[in-house]
Amino acid sequence: LVDNPDVSPYKLTLHLWIAFIILGLLTVQAARVFWPLGKGTGSSPVILKIFAVWLFLTIGYGGIVAGMDAGLAYSSFPDYNGALLTESLQSGQPILPTVFVEPGAVQFGHRMAAYALLVLGLFAYRQIKNEAPLRQLLPLLLAVQAGLGIITVHYSVPIWSACLHQVNAAL
Repeated sequence: LVDNPDVSPYKLTLHLWIAFIILGLLTVQAARVFWPLGKGTGSSPVILKIFAVWLFLTIGYGGIVAGMDAGLAYSSFPDYNGALLTESLQSGQPILPTVFVEPGAVQFGHRMAAYALLVLGLFAYRQIKNEAPLRQLLPLLLAVQAGLGIITVHYSVPIWSACLHQVNAAL
């Protein structure tokens, strides 16, 4: 890592996912201590489970973006240097595997996953019980995440915004 700090984007994503699984398990354990569940079924609405899975996948896609420096492929928002699609997606190449191997298409895929996450997050927010601790943070975290993603792309991935984007994803 000293002379060649690059690592496979897929190995980086696996590493990121393992870190987030550990962080998630620690968070669940802390929540059990600080906010013990009262009487009830303890089951969550399906939309919350879908949101959690999609969040996990979107974070993983972010690992691929970071691993192949795909954030540098296009530095405009909401378009791709004036186009609605990246060059590789306009070229007629098959979408799969292009959205996992070509940097511009990877950036496109992460953006599309993030848009879907925003929508799912708003639906999930409506399903969270009003008395749930920190309920009001979800829309704020989603908005901050979107803003940090836009800033990160627009300014060609400054390290401070890329790090804040990852920290906010963890929150």
